[in-house]
Amino acid sequence: WTEDLWFCKQVREAKKWKMYAHGQLICPHLDVTTGKAYELSPDSKPMKGITAPAGKLKILDIGSGEQPYRIPEGKTITVDMRADMNPDYRCDGRKLPFATGEFDIVHSAHVLEHFDRAEIGAVLDEWLRVTKPTGELRLNIPNLEWAAAQIQKGIVDASVLNVLYGEQSYDLNFHRMGFTPKTLGALLTERGWGKQTCRIVGYNI
Repeated sequence: WTEDLWFCKQVREAKKWKMYAHGQLICPHLDVTTGKAYELSPDSKPMKGITAPAGKLKILDIGSGEQPYRIPEGKTITVDMRADMNPDYRCDGRKLPFATGEFDIVHSAHVLEHFDRAEIGAVLDEWLRVTKPTGELRLNIPNLEWAAAQIQKGIVDASVLNVLYGEQSYDLNFHRMGFTPKTLGALLTERGWGKQTCRIVGYNI
């Protein structure tokens, strides 16, 4: 522990940085003088979640569902079709009740594939409409290439079927469209969304 104290001392004396400690995963402590193990109390500072100054960006989460998009960059406004999800706005993702260029970040996870093929372009146009020209559209979408690769290996399990057809756990949870990184990128490029970053995480784009 002396190395930790030495490092913290250097940071503090330099007066160039702020220090944040995340201590929610803490093993039992040992009192070196008595040999007795003990736990920190839940209300002690190390056990509390990290708190950093909240950002000022305006964020929209389309199809927020059970796990709304919460990030420290700013305040999130949630939109969902289902009343039981308690969104800030209950509305259809095809027509958003917001001004043009209102949001710094527009986020949507596992929603775009639920619209009909013929309306995908119009849906993206609407989402981009409410995004500032300098803002970000952040999408998380099932990857058809992943599902195809699994099928080629002879694997057709629940994950593959969910990517292709949706979980089908309620009436809106069926997929009507599918995407690959290339097809999704092309749709955004067609709409003038030039700077794009794509990551593949598991079966997600």
